[in-house]
Amino acid sequence: CHESSLWRLPAASILAVTFWPGLLLQAQCKDAGQSLHIRILNERPENSWLDVSASVSAVVKAQGHHRVIPLKLAEERSHVLHVTWTLVHPIDDSSPLSGLDGKDQTTDLVAVIALISGTDQVFGSTMHATHTYYTNDILFNRDFVDVLEYASDKLIVHTEKL
Repeated sequence: CHESSLWRLPAASILAVTFWPGLLLQAQCKDAGQSLHIRILNERPENSWLDVSASVSAVVKAQGHHRVIPLKLAEERSHVLHVTWTLVHPIDDSSPLSGLDGKDQTTDLVAVIALISGTDQVFGSTMHATHTYYTNDILFNRDFVDVLEYASDKLIVHTEKL
């Protein structure tokens, strides 16, 4: 049995966000295709990130070389990152992830790289965070669990669900 814990880090912590450990590749509503989901969690919800931008790229093998291909996101900007943000890449025919289904183990996909940047609300400094996911990090047809609970006057983040 896991106990809930308040989201706390030492004030001197240099980490600002956590990327969920797995990528979710899931089917959307009927005839809407698939989408790739990356969840980001602010480790210091009392210090929001402002004017946040995100980019996600796929690293693929092509003709003996590795190419980095930017992925289109449903939303590339957020005014504020208080606690969580889910980046969504709708997969269409132009996506390098098109046809990826988890059944065929042969793929040209090597990795997916996520990058966010924004301004720290308290210090006004530019913050950057990046994470690389490899093909074995992709989870097919799964959903993220809810990690947030609002109890009386405090926000509880269930870190044991990460």
